[in-house]
Amino acid sequence: MFKVILLILDIKLEEMLKLKIDVKNIDKEKLKDHYKRILMKSMFKMEEIAIRKAPVDTGYLRQNITLYPELLSNNYVLTSGAEYSEDLEFGNTPRDVKSSDIKKWIKRKGIATNPGAIESATFYITNKIKTQGVNAQPFMRPAFWEVKNIWVDVFAKQEF
Repeated sequence: MFKVILLILDIKLEEMLKLKIDVKNIDKEKLKDHYKRILMKSMFKMEEIAIRKAPVDTGYLRQNITLYPELLSNNYVLTSGAEYSEDLEFGNTPRDVKSSDIKKWIKRKGIATNPGAIESATFYITNKIKTQGVNAQPFMRPAFWEVKNIWVDVFAKQEF
């Protein structure tokens, strides 16, 4: 499996203190349980957001975004098994591409329908990729930042 990004969200006591949640009177074991639930909810939310934000052509990318809990630890790994995930997440540098692949993509996306328009679009897109590469269409990083900046607080307030 190709891993695009390893995302491990580790909730620390300091994060709870930033939320002004009084954790002094909570038993340490119960506190750990609260943290584990916040982590679990956060990672499920991150998977949901990454799937929603992933660009769609055939749906293969979205179908291959998976969350794996690491056994006997509080870590989760969010991955994408699609071999082109890294190119979509980070973009790529200029390179040669097969015009036949670009034509198939143009037809599938409905960008052009008549033969002349398909040839023109194929020439333009192939040239763009050869000279400029492909722009990033991130889906994992925005999911991480949304969870970190919004959802961790929401889940923490639900727990305490």
